Amino acid sequence: MTINAFTVNGLYHFVDRMAAGGGSQQVVVGPYFAFGGGFYHYTNSVSGLIFAGQPDQGTGLDDTLLLDPFKDTDVAWGGSLGGGVEVLMNNTALDVRARYHLLIGELRQMDAYGVGRTYPLQYFEIGVSIRYYIGRL
Repeated sequence: MTINAFTVNGLYHFVDRMAAGGGSQQVVVGPYFAFGGGFYHYTNSVSGLIFAGQPDQGTGLDDTLLLDPFKDTDVAWGGSLGGGVEVLMNNTALDVRARYHLLIGELRQMDAYGVGRTYPLQYFEIGVSIRYYIGRL
């Protein structure tokens, strides 16, 4: 499954980040709350499924009878909540965050395989980034 997101995100910092400015070598560690929302484009590709509608002849399933591969693709809206920590020194920061995403979308139902309606879609993301702030005093 592939998910591409176009979202608008906001951060609420619990610590004054401007305290690290002024050319000092002070390190500011600031936790924050992250929130956002937007559109998610997802593609689910499935192949190699054995045809489940085979008659029971006591020999098990014939694993050479495969369903044709299929692909579900759609766009859904959704939102995210999370948090992180930013370690800031002068104009450079190390940012570690975790976010939970909830998409108002669904995948194809496959009752023969015991997979019912998959709604809503959700995933968890962990990220690490290095940031450089331009024009910071």
